[in-house]
Amino acid sequence: QNTGKQREDQARPRSRVCPGRTRRTGAFMPPAKLTSTAQLAACYDGFLLDQFGVLHDGTQALPGAIHCLAQLLAAGKKCVVLSNTSRRGGAGTGKLKAMGFAADGLSGFVASGELAWQYMAAEWRGKKALWFCWQDASTNTDYADGLDLTLATAAEADFVLCQGTQTLDDGSGPLPLGLFDGGSIDAATALVLEACAARRLPMICCNPDFTALVGGVRKHMPGTLAREYER
Repeated sequence: QNTGKQREDQARPRSRVCPGRTRRTGAFMPPAKLTSTAQLAACYDGFLLDQFGVLHDGTQALPGAIHCLAQLLAAGKKCVVLSNTSRRGGAGTGKLKAMGFAADGLSGFVASGELAWQYMAAEWRGKKALWFCWQDASTNTDYADGLDLTLATAAEADFVLCQGTQTLDDGSGPLPLGLFDGGSIDAATALVLEACAARRLPMICCNPDFTALVGGVRKHMPGTLAREYER
């Protein structure tokens, strides 16, 4: 005959012991050495994944990353990419697919650039913008699609769109910047930022990162421009 205590113990859900935690208290223990994704997959129903340094290096997939994601998806796990990329979510998914990832199986792709786009669509649609952008013209066009923005100079713009660090476009065509590779803001760019600050123009920064390793080389991100603008 079961006692009340025995029935209570039997009714409790059985917990899984995951790497780094004890069964009774949940307190952290010294990190366990993992040899396969399966050791984590058995413990969680979903995974939040960063991109740079986790899935790829900006140019190609990291060793084992494609197989790892495929294994998680095959196990029925919900996987969501959470990234500071200044791209929109669909563009980010497309980049992963081009690298060989099973990106169609993702449950979501949450990108800083997507959230910035949605904010601009709600608050800044049809306005005039001074645009710090990337060198890839097709990426830039896709990003602004649907915002009905008019590119303008610092003297005419309603706000500053800080999406990239390779070019500056005020409506007269993209002008190259040396920030992405060199890490320094040239005198001409500094004057533009000063003119925008003098008019107290708001800046929308699509990627707050200062730097990122792209193909193993340190590159400078939109957050560098935003930090300089705040000064």
